[in-house]
Amino acid sequence: MMLTLAAVVGSGGLVLVEAFSYYGFRRLAGFLNVEVDCIEMDRDGALPDAFEDACRTRSPKALFLTPTIHNPTTLVMSLERRREIIDIARKYGVAIIEDDVYGALPHDAPPPIAALAPDICWFATGLAKCVSPGLKAGYLVAPSTSHAASVFERFQVTSTWHMSPLSSALADKWISGGTAKRILDAVRAEASGRQEIAREILAGSQYAAHPNGLHLWLTLPVQHDQDSFIDAAAKAGVILRPGSMFAFHPDRPVDAIRIVLGSPETREELRRALSAIRETAGA
Repeated sequence: MMLTLAAVVGSGGLVLVEAFSYYGFRRLAGFLNVEVDCIEMDRDGALPDAFEDACRTRSPKALFLTPTIHNPTTLVMSLERRREIIDIARKYGVAIIEDDVYGALPHDAPPPIAALAPDICWFATGLAKCVSPGLKAGYLVAPSTSHAASVFERFQVTSTWHMSPLSSALADKWISGGTAKRILDAVRAEASGRQEIAREILAGSQYAAHPNGLHLWLTLPVQHDQDSFIDAAAKAGVILRPGSMFAFHPDRPVDAIRIVLGSPETREELRRALSAIRETAGA
């Protein structure tokens, strides 16, 4: 992500994000002196009209999206919406930075934006969410060989960053030998099982989730705001982070919170945590 932001947007340039998006990306943009602005979204993701209006009035260099199992809302952008966003990006010469870190988890997601528009998309993914976070293996696919070369040329004399050779060799062996696919299938099965537990325990609660996702987006009960709900959950032994950390405008009221189903080590621990959350929501 750092390489892409620096090469595609650059210091002083503007990148657009959705109203809710991964907070780490915005922090990285700030570190690189990249301006960030947001466009509104609905249950299908970034709004095309809002994107086009921003392109017309703000001249952004790029748009950052997580269209498959969006973080934090869990939505999967439809194929039609992806094509609308692509058409606007091409019209105004805006690059799309696609974060597909969850993209391998669903069985039936639409094609990545990079597959639909490889000429304008910088595709970032990795093994952390679908195989193993310990490998620390990430991948960036540029729109062309010349685009990739421009990134390497800019940074090769300022950084020798690379992943551990041992991790690289292990990732290569796992992918080519089928181990990564078997782990992915196991992760999918575990995620699905944990989502089943959430459906059972949180029945009656309002939340968004994907059947193969590792988190859910829980609407807060009317008697709680972010702070009171987090405090009550902490007293019950459950650590949560505010949903406002994902909001571009953190001062606006946020009525939902992300629940990470993958954090508890066992399903029994997850059951206890979700039961505590259910009791907190009903208090």
